[in-house]
Amino acid sequence: MKKILFLILTTKHNEHRQRGILSSWGRDQDIFFYSEHEDETLNVIKVCEENNVVKKQVSVFNKIRELFHNQYEWFFFGDDDTFVNTGFLLKYLDFYEKDFVHGVPMTGNWKLPDGTILSYPSGGAGFLINNEIIHNFFDFDFPDVPHSDVALGCLMRDSGIILKPISLFCYNTPEHHRVEDHNIPNYLTFHYIREPEEMLRLYNYCQGNY
Repeated sequence: MKKILFLILTTKHNEHRQRGILSSWGRDQDIFFYSEHEDETLNVIKVCEENNVVKKQVSVFNKIRELFHNQYEWFFFGDDDTFVNTGFLLKYLDFYEKDFVHGVPMTGNWKLPDGTILSYPSGGAGFLINNEIIHNFFDFDFPDVPHSDVALGCLMRDSGIILKPISLFCYNTPEHHRVEDHNIPNYLTFHYIREPEEMLRLYNYCQGNY
């Protein structure tokens, strides 16, 4: 079984971001983008018919069952503006517990109509799910929420899966978190890295090429 598969939420008009990831942190990694369209040249797989992030997030789990289940030990999910420090992530992957979803908590940010406060990971910061529990997310209906990570929170609640916090997953940019350039390699992810040039800059820092 391979160690990890990276699955990145995207859309058709963000081809520049897909290329930016493939030429920076996604190079030499097992990585697919999931979208409302397919593009074999950029490893984009189609998971639904429309550009709807909730439908993509829920549908990608059934695509995993179809294509990747039991082939990878871990699945990492992020957005097409998520930077991943892959070397740092892989170094400590064996220390993560298999029975939890791992990510940075967004607890308290969303209340459902029944008053439930969801605990869910920031989709932009990225989150990890082990192969041993990913079957819990197969065959769900689409929840009536507007965001992909909130949808995951609904699936986690309904399947009894708990979030395990990882503070080194960052829901915003290095500048927002006051992370200086020399300290970038000590973090696992950053969000809102929208330009390929900035994605490459962070990758080079993590590779020691600066």
